[in-house]
Amino acid sequence: MGDHGNPRIRPATGKEAYAVTRPGGCLDALADAQAQHSAAALLAVVGAVLDAGQASDAELAAFVPALCAALGECAGVEPGFRPRTRRDSNPQPSDP
Repeated sequence: MGDHGNPRIRPATGKEAYAVTRPGGCLDALADAQAQHSAAALLAVVGAVLDAGQASDAELAAFVPALCAALGECAGVEPGFRPRTRRDSNPQPSDP
C-alpha cells in the first residue's frame, strides 16, 4: 500500500475518499443525516419483522451486520471498529 501519501486514500480504510470533509461542515452534516436516515429505514424494517413474530433465528441473525454498521455510523465510529467481546478478554491458548 504505497498510497499513504495520497490525500485521496484514507489510511485507516485504504479506500479512496472522494471528498475530504471539514468536521462540522456542510458535507459532514449531510453524511450524518444520511447515516441517520439509513438507520431509521433499517429500524423500520427490523421492527416490522420483529412485530410479525414469524422470523427464524437465522433470519434475525442476518440483520446483525447491518444493524451493527448502522449503529456504528450513527455513533460516528470508524469503519474498522470492532467492540471487545467476552472472548477477547479471556483469550484461549492457540494451537502450536
